[in-house]
Amino acid sequence: MKQLISQINQILSETQDKTSVLIHILNQDTPVFEKDSDLQMVSASTIKVPIMCCALEEVHQGNMKLDQMIQVEKEDILSDTEVFEHGPDQYSLEELISWMIISSDNTATNVLIRVLTMDKINDYIKNELHLNKTKVERIMLDFEAVKSGKNNYTSHQDQMSIYVKLFNHEILNDELCDKAMDILYNQRAKDLIMRYIPYRTPFAHKTGGLDYLVHDCGIMTLGDISFYFGVSAWDCQDIDGNRALAGKIGRLVYNYYTK
Repeated sequence: MKQLISQINQILSETQDKTSVLIHILNQDTPVFEKDSDLQMVSASTIKVPIMCCALEEVHQGNMKLDQMIQVEKEDILSDTEVFEHGPDQYSLEELISWMIISSDNTATNVLIRVLTMDKINDYIKNELHLNKTKVERIMLDFEAVKSGKNNYTSHQDQMSIYVKLFNHEILNDELCDKAMDILYNQRAKDLIMRYIPYRTPFAHKTGGLDYLVHDCGIMTLGDISFYFGVSAWDCQDIDGNRALAGKIGRLVYNYYTK
């Protein structure tokens, strides 16, 4: 363990990027490794996990249904979508949630924010998830809002709290927690923590990226050990963010727990 910690510290010391890391085995009191894990960061697409939970809470409360059809209008469709490019149509709530997570689709995200409302999402984050570093202030790709000082925020401590609640079925109900975890396990982005891991690895996670910023976090299971694993880098030297850093730490942790 000391060698693993030393190796992670060595990787972090070799970058000028700002970083936050949290590796915490579930149901243990102290983390395996922690660096600035309670620091509030611009969330990028990791904010989509609490948005998903809020949508599923609406299902839990009987206000919505997973098979409820929602209209995606022409004006909803963003230029970066790889899902809704054929034009307006209706999609189930479950499909919109799935695209928001597995492909990080911003069109699906903005439709869900519109349907749920930003106020309801933030109320859920504060009063149901009990998070104090996570909030939604803008829709996806709203760079005018960013210029005006609005953004979306989170921390690794907050993200861990969400994932642990889902993993342990502490929110929603058993069926909806399993639904959320299944969607997270189907995450298609594998170029951060999973970058240098060629083997099938159970990792329910969400990535996020903006210019000079990257996040990857979730719950990984190796053998009989499940742990929260989160790596973030921002103010990076590369406009695409320091993806290799997350990958190097990912491989170190993978090697340690699969010896």
